[in-house]
Amino acid sequence: MNKIFQKLEEFISVVVLSVMTILTFINVISRYFLKASISFTDELTTFLFVLLSLLGSAIAARYGSHLGLTILTDYLPEKFNKWVAMFSGICSVIFCGVIVYYGLLMVSFEFKSMQLTLGMQWPEWIFGSFVPIGGMFILYEFANSTIKILKKKDGE
Repeated sequence: MNKIFQKLEEFISVVVLSVMTILTFINVISRYFLKASISFTDELTTFLFVLLSLLGSAIAARYGSHLGLTILTDYLPEKFNKWVAMFSGICSVIFCGVIVYYGLLMVSFEFKSMQLTLGMQWPEWIFGSFVPIGGMFILYEFANSTIKILKKKDGE
């Protein structure tokens, strides 16, 4: 299951970054040669950037690459480091759960109100769904890493 999530996160990230790069390149060429911008590219690139940021956060969570304050663990005895890491992981899982919950509320509101994006006139909920989807990926990775910490024996 971990490999599936890992490959899915990486594949979607590569596709999204590629699409963003192509759209931005085409828009720059259009502005330079045609003296006109392609209207939807800026909006779509912004929405895709949100998805890419959330997927990048999930990948960083998998590798433990998020910023952390080590001031506590530097001065605590080694045996407490596991508990501090577990507390941090649990707080991260709870925070991601809140992001997913309120993201779903936002998407539900956007769906019911039939909001459309300003430039493309697409349903807003499509892009709003990036928040709970990305939040679920991050939550999964933090939960997985917290479980690994829990399974570690003291001193490992």
